[in-house]
Amino acid sequence: MANLTPVETRARDADFVIECSMSGLEDRLPLVWPAPPDVPPSPKNDYRSHYVYLGWDDLDDPAVWEYLSNFDLLLRLVDFSPLRPVLAQLLDWTSARGWMPFDPVSIFLLVGWQITNGWNRSETLRNLRDPRYADYALRFGFEEEFITEGGLRYWLTTIGRHSTSDQTVLVDEERCIEIAIQRLNQLIAQSVHLFVEHGFLSQEAWEKALY
Repeated sequence: MANLTPVETRARDADFVIECSMSGLEDRLPLVWPAPPDVPPSPKNDYRSHYVYLGWDDLDDPAVWEYLSNFDLLLRLVDFSPLRPVLAQLLDWTSARGWMPFDPVSIFLLVGWQITNGWNRSETLRNLRDPRYADYALRFGFEEEFITEGGLRYWLTTIGRHSTSDQTVLVDEERCIEIAIQRLNQLIAQSVHLFVEHGFLSQEAWEKALY
C-alpha cells in the first residue's frame, strides 16, 4: 500500500469512486465556481465576448469520452460564470464607462487552454480563430470578435503570474518579513475549495497540504 500512487490509492477507495464518477456527479451538475459571496458584481454591462455555461449533454455519448481531455471535462462539468465578478475585481474595474472589454471569463478559459496545450500566445490566438477549434471558441464565449496578442498580454500583465495584490502575508515573524500575494493565488484557493466542496479532495488532505 505504501508504494501506491495517488491515482491507485483513489481507485481503491470505493466511496470516492462512486461519488466522483459521472453517475455520482450528474445530480450535482454543473459544479458552480465557488466565488466569495461578498464580491461585488462586475461594473461592466457589455462585453465583446460572453461566456455562458453550455452544459454537458454530449457526455451522454460514450464515444465522445475517447476524445476528451481533462480540460474538456472541466468546460462541461464546471460553470465558471461566478468567476466574472472575481476577475473584474482583480482587473481593478470600477466603472461601466470606457472601453468595452472581453468577458474576463472568456480570457481566463482561453489562457487555461493555452497552458494545457503548451502553446505560445501567437499559436493560441491563431488556433482560437481556426474553424476546427470553433467548439472551444463557442464554449469560451467568442463569436464574432477575437482578442489580439496585445490585449492578451495586457490581461496577463494585470493578473498573471507576475502580478501582485495589495495584500501581504507574514512569512518570518522574527524578522517581520512580509511578501505580497500574487493575485492568481486567490483563484487557486477558490479552485481548491471547488474540489473540496464536491469530494474530489478531502478536508483532511487539504489540511495536511496546508500544514
